[in-house]
Amino acid sequence: TNTRQLTVQLDNSDEAAEVELSWDANFTNAVQAPPARNTQIMIPTDDEGRHALYVRYYDAAGNRSETKVFNTYLDVTQPVISTVGFIDSESLSTRLNVPVEVDCFDGQVSANQLSLRIRVQGQAGLVYDGVFQPLVTVNLPDGDGDGNLVVSCTDPAGNTSQANTLAYTVDTGPPAGSITVAGGADYSKTELVTLALDANDPGSDVQWMAIANGAIACADAVYQPYGTSLPWALQGEDGLKQVSVCFKDAAGNTGTANASITLDRASPEGSFEFDANGGYSTQTDVRVIVSRTTNDASLVHVRRGIADCPQSAGDYADFTPEEAGVHIDKHLSA
Repeated sequence: TNTRQLTVQLDNSDEAAEVELSWDANFTNAVQAPPARNTQIMIPTDDEGRHALYVRYYDAAGNRSETKVFNTYLDVTQPVISTVGFIDSESLSTRLNVPVEVDCFDGQVSANQLSLRIRVQGQAGLVYDGVFQPLVTVNLPDGDGDGNLVVSCTDPAGNTSQANTLAYTVDTGPPAGSITVAGGADYSKTELVTLALDANDPGSDVQWMAIANGAIACADAVYQPYGTSLPWALQGEDGLKQVSVCFKDAAGNTGTANASITLDRASPEGSFEFDANGGYSTQTDVRVIVSRTTNDASLVHVRRGIADCPQSAGDYADFTPEEAGVHIDKHLSA
């Protein structure tokens, strides 16, 4: 009970009998009451815990029954919820069988004597109503979005804890995003490239990403914090390369994207000659015949002068692979 005022229901077959009630075995200051009726009696102190009520009957001839003892427990202290939360995150990828952790303490009774109630704020009914357990599962309302759970526990005396509110977001949709390799170039002459990543999620933030050369399995991938730029090394022999990414949101939903680039680390090979008499020309405008012996270059440059090829195109004259037959003619001014 959570109150000192008690109602005692008396029942005796001897209608002539009276009853004595006392909080001590000697029946000091006993209360007399007629049988077969409800009698009000006050627990003598505010002390929480067990209180023994002694009861005996007597008749008009003075015969008294054996004393019977009834125990009651005074408990006026509310239980306290010290912890309430979801196991991993308040962002949930499902609304069904969602695990909720609760820690409720009561100084007078054990946890298995408490009851637990959970409801969705703003909605009628309970999503859990039963014996207290430190881990329970609940079903949330239909649809994605934000909400609050209201959690309370009650002891056998009827004392109820203060309500604890637990915010949540249901997000069942995967994140969407893209990946760009080397600024979107078709070719790379080095395996070291920069990845540009862009992802968003309408329900919860994109928090993680996993990247792999070739295909990727999001369930088995190793994740790192989401970022928009990342240095990356392509692997394997020269040729077409695919880089894949898994994006993961706060609820654990995953989405994928991929991009391709051709790795070409081999220098092009070829030769050229001047179409002139013995390498001499009386004209400043000369004809050069270029022969290409490899087909892996995306663009061939021809430049006048005796020098090593610089890294940038500079003042090269260009022709494309579609033009690159056995011989290509180019006119260069000296």
